[in-house]
Amino acid sequence: METPIASLKATLKIYLFGGLQILCNDIPLPPFPTAKAASLFAYLVTFRQRAHSRLVLAGTFWGDQADTQARRNLSTTLWRLRCTIDPTYIVASEETVAFNTHNDYWLDVAAFEESVHQGIRESGSRRPSDSPVPDSLLTAISLYRGDFLEGYYDDWCLLERERLRALYLQALQALVSGHKSRGEYQIALRYALLVTAQDPLHEEAHREVMCLHVLLGQRNEALQQYQLCHRLCQEELGQEPMPETTA
Repeated sequence: METPIASLKATLKIYLFGGLQILCNDIPLPPFPTAKAASLFAYLVTFRQRAHSRLVLAGTFWGDQADTQARRNLSTTLWRLRCTIDPTYIVASEETVAFNTHNDYWLDVAAFEESVHQGIRESGSRRPSDSPVPDSLLTAISLYRGDFLEGYYDDWCLLERERLRALYLQALQALVSGHKSRGEYQIALRYALLVTAQDPLHEEAHREVMCLHVLLGQRNEALQQYQLCHRLCQEELGQEPMPETTA
């Protein structure tokens, strides 16, 4: 049996934002030998709180093949995973497979979600103008280095990508609100522009950018933002902006 590249009991850092990257003792591991192996590992890590039926996994990743062949492919891919990372991170029985959450690891998605939820809670409990914007929100957006598993297009991955992008936008909007309430309009504008860059059809975000430009005395920039919003609405949606945006 081959010796796993990641040594036993090594600290594993797993990055899923912006693609898949794994570090063992801060040293990057080589890519998994196949795209299926990478996607399967990411799936097990993402849904790490439960064990997964081998039958379901085989159907999810090899649904176009006969059951027997799909199960065989799953077994081969699991072997490849164990040849790349410490095999104790993958717990498998005859019927189920799971990522071992009892081993030492750090996951950027888990840290991101925790930071977003903490930041939202703190934002809800602070008074509008006399408290600093929660650092946890800054931590969250720094962890979002790109879309979840950028470059992967499995159905399960696309759904998770949209869910995490929505959380990212929520964190940005909380930063906009927090800095705006403190009169820090330039900082709020920076985050509001990030929202429109991430979601160009988010009309409310365009209105926020326009409002912040006005608060900064930048009337021409506010009009330019409206023109951009107007063009996007017409080109992408075939409609005019909402009346409140035009107003």
